[in-house]
Amino acid sequence: MASVQEARDGDGDDGRLGSHEPRARRALVFPLPFQGHIDPMLHLACVLHARGLAVTVLHTRFNALDPALHPELQFVEVPDGTPADVAARGGIIDIILAMNAAMEASTAIRDVLASVLADEGRPRAACLFVDANLLAVHMAATALGLPTLVLRTGSAACLGCFLAYPLLHDKGYLPPKESELYMPVPELPPLRVKDLIFSKHSNHEKVRRVLARATETVRNCSGLVINTFEALEPAEMQRIRGELDLPVVLAAGPLHRLSSKSTGSNLLAPDYSCLRWLDTQPAGSVLYVSFGSLASMDIDEFLEVAWGLADRGQPFLWVVRPKQVGDCESVQLPDGFEDAVHGRASGPRSRTCWPTLQWVGSGPTAGGTPRWRVSARESR
Repeated sequence: MASVQEARDGDGDDGRLGSHEPRARRALVFPLPFQGHIDPMLHLACVLHARGLAVTVLHTRFNALDPALHPELQFVEVPDGTPADVAARGGIIDIILAMNAAMEASTAIRDVLASVLADEGRPRAACLFVDANLLAVHMAATALGLPTLVLRTGSAACLGCFLAYPLLHDKGYLPPKESELYMPVPELPPLRVKDLIFSKHSNHEKVRRVLARATETVRNCSGLVINTFEALEPAEMQRIRGELDLPVVLAAGPLHRLSSKSTGSNLLAPDYSCLRWLDTQPAGSVLYVSFGSLASMDIDEFLEVAWGLADRGQPFLWVVRPKQVGDCESVQLPDGFEDAVHGRASGPRSRTCWPTLQWVGSGPTAGGTPRWRVSARESR
């Protein structure tokens, strides 16, 4: 139990609500170690903590979390065994598969979980919230008799597409055909073929394996929490509840609005340079556009987003990360885009490392001064 004892010695929360009111129960959480998955899980952890539960955060050595950002939570590192060469290449699908394979091949995750559960210095653990992509963690917890609940960090519509992925292939919707892009998908209304999750840049066999394993985690857990809310996706939530034989399917989001914490855990140094520009815009007027740390698109989709923003006529903040478009380290906005957003821009300077590009701009009918913002940083 050395790892648990070390974590407790460095933990700022003594497991109490007040000096005479101990926390009776504890929840464990285990995020997938990528930014768009870490933040919602840590927001959930803070929500649970604020409602009287002690919370232990298990995390991988790959993209390890910083306990100093959340002194009220206990952090326990798990040796995930991700090969260094796989991590260095940064392929998300490869990392997920390699990480799960390594954890399944060793007893590390089960040993750490057993140590955490046996820690008599902490309240008894009631359950583990786990990312659906960590099937190895779910399997280890199940073997120890610990109930698991899956946190889906994306929308209910996205989860519906994941669950239907085999059916979409069997019925010929995927891979999409150019002549059928606008054809409706009756099994997933109101989606059309062009709306389905598919990337021609991905290894489809690996994608199939990842989604099949994530679906297995969801179908065999004790409950499902989705970072959405009922009024936003009522039909999707109803469809998922009808498909899954689970005692609890809860739309609990948006978690960042329920949490008292404004941040999860940043893998990169935050860039606050856009705040001065944002402060000049009317409240609630700026569109924020980001596709997270994992999603990719082709150049046609990128251009469609660009012109959609330009035609919107509204101020916007658009984050474009390296390798978001194919395997390109950087990407150029289309000719004429600067003119469409008032034509005032300064392009990025010479780069010696991966840049994260923020285009701060406004549409043709909105005020403000559009310009590039580039911060050189490694991105995963």
